[in-house]
Amino acid sequence: MKQIISALLLFAFFIISSARAQTVSGNVFEMQEGKKVPLQGANVYQTKTSNGTTSDEKGFFSLTLKRSEHDAIVFSYV
Repeated sequence: MKQIISALLLFAFFIISSARAQTVSGNVFEMQEGKKVPLQGANVYQTKTSNGTTSDEKGFFSLTLKRSEHDAIVFSYV
């Protein structure tokens, strides 16, 4: 009986942990004369959703991903 309860608790934990949203964060840079320069205003978005953000003056972004079968993050800068 203890093994069945342990297995059910482990299964429930797996379902709960996989359902949580994941946050991706980082910095967007470009190389200029061998140095990293932050890109302010770079677009960062998740494909197949309307979920996106823009990098700040230091190139930093943070994006909470929506659950999707094929998660992909796209970076663009004009």
